[in-house]
Amino acid sequence: MSVIGRHDLSPAERLVRQLKENPETGCMEFQGLRNAHGYGQINAGGRRVYAHRLAFELVHGYLPPVVGHHCDNPSCCNPEHLFGGTQADNLADMRAKGRSVNVRGCASGRSLLTEAQVTEILATPRGYGSTKALAEKFGVHRSVVDRVRWGKAYAAGPSSN
Repeated sequence: MSVIGRHDLSPAERLVRQLKENPETGCMEFQGLRNAHGYGQINAGGRRVYAHRLAFELVHGYLPPVVGHHCDNPSCCNPEHLFGGTQADNLADMRAKGRSVNVRGCASGRSLLTEAQVTEILATPRGYGSTKALAEKFGVHRSVVDRVRWGKAYAAGPSSN
């Protein structure tokens, strides 16, 4: 067994040891612990931090609010693939790459109602008990029916985001 354990290494040394280059993409992919979204995580200063943010800070000497990936590979720590900025910058980058699909209403995978059900709700006159009856008919809470009627859910047209 080695006299020097991995805990004797600095976070920067541990980061470098856990990187593996992908020759096809040039990404330096973090091989250690990753979260559910694929972002590498490493312990530094008693806290768990994102590996790509640590890599950016080590190279540039500062840490911006957001560190994005030009390569769109969450495990990548190659400083040439990373950019610093704001959440607005990161969202603009996502939209520019065509990755901002904003699916709403019945097309959403989380939709509780079909288009026909929404149409029926909107066509049903509002009156005593109609909200409760429609909610029971479609197996949803009354608030879902109300949100359809108020235009807060299942609104027509694309999102303005």
